[in-house]
Amino acid sequence: MSEERRPPNLRRSLFHAASGIACLALLALGDERLIRWTAGCAAAFVWTVELLRRVSPAVQRAVLRALAGTQRAHEEHGVTSGTWYVSGLALVAFFAPPAARYVGVATVAFGDPLASAIGRRFGRGELPGGRSVAGSTTLLLVGAASSLAVDVCFGAPLVWPRALAVGLAAAVAELASRGPLDDNLTVPVAAAAAALLL
Repeated sequence: MSEERRPPNLRRSLFHAASGIACLALLALGDERLIRWTAGCAAAFVWTVELLRRVSPAVQRAVLRALAGTQRAHEEHGVTSGTWYVSGLALVAFFAPPAARYVGVATVAFGDPLASAIGRRFGRGELPGGRSVAGSTTLLLVGAASSLAVDVCFGAPLVWPRALAVGLAAAVAELASRGPLDDNLTVPVAAAAAALLL
């Protein structure tokens, strides 16, 4: 991610969380074919739009109108965070088992908006990429809470070290997300991978 200043954006945060809730509802259906078909179609759609907006001014204008009020400066000519978000969720859907999927989706759906809000309110960008200790700590805690919530839902014993490791993986992935890779891609993948491996 670039180190651009991020103004508060309630509409963007609500859309982020609502999309995650829709994904969690889809996962709860437990239909593997439906989950993978939906994830694949969504990823194909957003990347098709990304390619088309580079060759068609009309598509570019339509995308910018759709993102009006929510976009960041780098998204006008770069890959949108929404595209990275869908891509991250699709990777989790295709390659993670059910429990790890829930952890990855919940961590990015709720952790990213909360970390942004807390970071803007209480943080001062002391970490790489303009991140703050307050925001990164929030993401760590949401990742850990997501892991524990999935343990409860699946009737598994609560494993605090694993939960903290999941949260730490998400926070580190966010800090490491620079350049072309966006934290909306890396956070769900890192959280799901940590839940799977641990």
